[in-house]
Amino acid sequence: MRFAFLTLFFLSCSICFSQENSSPQDSINSSGIDPSLFDSGFFSDVLDQAKQGDDAMGTQRIVDQRKSRFEPSLLFSTNYNYNSNPLAAADNAKVWEDGFVTSFNLGFNLGLGEYPIGDEVLFTPSLYLSHSRTYYDLVNDNGGSSNYLDSDSQIVSVSFPFALPNDFALRVSHTYFRPIDFRNDKSDIYINSPSFSFEKQWSLPTGGLLNATVGAGLSISEGSEYFASLISAGVDPNAARLLIANLESTSGPIGSSRPTNLQDSWNHQIAVSYMHPLSEKLFAIPSFGYSRSVYTEGRYLGREDSVTNLGLNFSYGLSEWLNLSLVSNYSTKNTNDKGKAEDIVDYKNFLSGVGFGINYAF
Repeated sequence: MRFAFLTLFFLSCSICFSQENSSPQDSINSSGIDPSLFDSGFFSDVLDQAKQGDDAMGTQRIVDQRKSRFEPSLLFSTNYNYNSNPLAAADNAKVWEDGFVTSFNLGFNLGLGEYPIGDEVLFTPSLYLSHSRTYYDLVNDNGGSSNYLDSDSQIVSVSFPFALPNDFALRVSHTYFRPIDFRNDKSDIYINSPSFSFEKQWSLPTGGLLNATVGAGLSISEGSEYFASLISAGVDPNAARLLIANLESTSGPIGSSRPTNLQDSWNHQIAVSYMHPLSEKLFAIPSFGYSRSVYTEGRYLGREDSVTNLGLNFSYGLSEWLNLSLVSNYSTKNTNDKGKAEDIVDYKNFLSGVGFGINYAF
């Protein structure tokens, strides 16, 4: 199975480079590259009203609407990735299983127009909806033992980006996230995440584009099942079952309707990515990201987690609406003593694979 994956990986590389000299595109924006690859924020974008504000002299200014028509687009992406640690096992775990993870994502983005604020600020609200499905062992390498990890997720996100002078941008977002156990038709966790980020882009003499982002946000969760909340908070399934058994032996049965908020936290992050053109259609995108979460509610009060990501992606625009990508990412997660006391583990993971994306604007 791994031989087949490596064969597919290198075959995809050869396809990308063999087509490198095809007909040129007019610009990076028309290259067919999925813009989500280069957006260091997690959230896509919405609003449908003009706003009023005050200028520096205190004079009220009405926001003029430059473009009012809606701009819908449909997005679909899929990938097949080798994952060195899909179960997020501890660094010192005696049992370490790797595997292949497959995901499918269908999204809908609706731009709600462009609204100039004065002469130098542009407001471009948007709405994003998506439904994803992830299989942790689609080809049953492990005999179906990982099926319990398969899940759907639904996202509704509104974003209010402000394009500022000198290629700066301010983005305020709110995202609603709902993971679903589709095999049992259950959804036990609901997460709301308001956030903001400040972004800066630099166009370099090499023709590349450097993007840096700093941001912060909240994660506010509610759950109807204790076990699902533990899993969502990062507890190993076996440890979660043992914890629940111990609690029930001392406190009686844990009601399935008991709400939990183990995951309430605030976080901040920094991300840097560089998009370097190797040809008119082929781009290399190295990236770095660091995030830190501090838990503020429930039994995990005082827990702190940090995650570091290093990535290297290649993206090839097959057409204006279709692109092929090769993805690699190395990540580490560390928790403090409070997390370790609650069976949260430190772990490392390497992911590499192939995927393609469709972005069709109506």
